[in-house]
Amino acid sequence: MRTRLAPVGWAFAASLVLHGLAHFAGAAGESGLPAFLWWVTGGLVIASGVGVAVRAPGARAVVGITAAASLFLSIVFLWAAVIGVVVNAFVLVVVRRNPRGVFPRTRTGTGVDVGAAERFLAGHRIAVVGASGDARKFGNTIFRELVAHGYDAVPVNSHADEVEGVAAYASVTDVPGAIDGVMVMVPGDAAVGAVHAAAARGVTRVWLFRGLGAPGALSEASLGACAEHHLDVVAGACPMMFLEPVGRGHDVHRALRRFNGAFTDAA
Repeated sequence: MRTRLAPVGWAFAASLVLHGLAHFAGAAGESGLPAFLWWVTGGLVIASGVGVAVRAPGARAVVGITAAASLFLSIVFLWAAVIGVVVNAFVLVVVRRNPRGVFPRTRTGTGVDVGAAERFLAGHRIAVVGASGDARKFGNTIFRELVAHGYDAVPVNSHADEVEGVAAYASVTDVPGAIDGVMVMVPGDAAVGAVHAAAARGVTRVWLFRGLGAPGALSEASLGACAEHHLDVVAGACPMMFLEPVGRGHDVHRALRRFNGAFTDAA
């Protein structure tokens, strides 16, 4: 189990940033819509701050210090534009470093073990379960990226004879030769079957793919299968966040997941 920053924690951090930007834009001293937005964001800061303090007593000190600093700066208007942004950044750092102190929410999963990802990618021959010849699918994208990064990627797809000119196999157990790791790109029961097949093949490192907006291969059942066989698992991550050099967009995705406490080891 792991903790993730819950909606009210995100609302508190986001409203602080927006309120600081309102200060920076000088909205507090204007009339009309800018002033209205400044008051609205201020109200959101108060409401979400109270919510965090009520639901997470351990975060009350952070909320109190921030509220007091904001009140003082608002009264004296002492470089409120710049200092307000600095205070907000400070709170975001606190949230980043101690997400459990700001209204934690429990979610299923183990988090992404960065060490496991590095050990997986230290291998050379990787079986990609769900590799596809369809360029529109992630199974194709990940396969091509592994090849482009110098890996000996082996496609595993029971519905294809080859992928990108490379012979495909129906199951991990059918792949000849040594295999350093198994990348699982398929969901549901197929992912669980792939984990069992990897264990039967003697592979000890498995990557359960998860992209944006869908669980992918990650589930309680697939994680349970990994635990049953004592496998070194990367639980729910896109390998393109770790294939160096990390491309634009994927580096942002990685930064966001790190900020949200999704990584269990320092990257």
